[in-house]
Amino acid sequence: MRQVVFFVGAALLVMPAWGSHPGEPLDCTDVVFNEPGLSCAELTDASEDCYDAAGETPPCFGGDRHAIDNERRVFEIRQEAIGQCGTVDLLRTKLQWYEDGAWHVLAYVDDRCVSAGPPLYADQLRPLDVCPMTYPFCTPEVLTFDAMNGEMLILLESQCVCQSPCSCPGYADPNVGKNRWVGKIQGFATTFEILQTYLPATDELGFRVPAMPEGFEYADWFDTYYGELSTVGDWSRLQPLRCGYPVIPPAAGDYLTVADSLTSPAEGQGFYYVTAVNSEGRTRWGRQSIDGALSGRDPDALPGCSK
Repeated sequence: MRQVVFFVGAALLVMPAWGSHPGEPLDCTDVVFNEPGLSCAELTDASEDCYDAAGETPPCFGGDRHAIDNERRVFEIRQEAIGQCGTVDLLRTKLQWYEDGAWHVLAYVDDRCVSAGPPLYADQLRPLDVCPMTYPFCTPEVLTFDAMNGEMLILLESQCVCQSPCSCPGYADPNVGKNRWVGKIQGFATTFEILQTYLPATDELGFRVPAMPEGFEYADWFDTYYGELSTVGDWSRLQPLRCGYPVIPPAAGDYLTVADSLTSPAEGQGFYYVTAVNSEGRTRWGRQSIDGALSGRDPDALPGCSK
């Protein structure tokens, strides 16, 4: 297996989503994405940290029914009917954004029919509105966008619908059949950081262009380098992987990929990757800490990379 390390980014091996099993709570593996470079992580401690025993405490983070990402897209959660499971309505829960008079679905997850006849079972996923009528100063809170890290947090509740008496053994409370959790959608454009991911299925590196890449107002192009792990710190040992891309200056939120033509390293060895941004003749490629003082890495340390 290739060992991958990213500098100016985070290592992430993107695996195929197999989906949860019928009769178990719908979770991140059931989310379908319509844009590349996105993934879902489940914050499983939400039920303990964000709610009181009655489930009526507002969540432990702020939010609203709408959220705006670093591409200035306005997001909300909507649902639509996709069918029935016996007498139970099945819905598609969509994270979507609005532009030019139309809604565009970024990600969705579908309710699932386990058994349409007695006993009736259905797995459902619902956005959680934690604003009971007894809490007069509460604003319905569903979405929160972390602009710095490019992550969308969504309050969700997986639930099992079944004919009584029945139980849902895959859930935290099998008699109630409900699991509350926070879904963290990762891979949006960040504010500054270039967060690279490695895509094993295609042997590509990918990242979404930040709103202000490495603090620049915009990027003219990017250069990606690689080096052997044994040479970390000796940046002169870096070698170009791809230079001067894309041809046309990218916009914030563009998803860029770089083909990785390197052969798999020997056991116990590996590669690391760095990506530098170029803007108006200047180059930046992350930060360094020397004796506690934080500064940008010296762009002159990078080898030549012909556009």
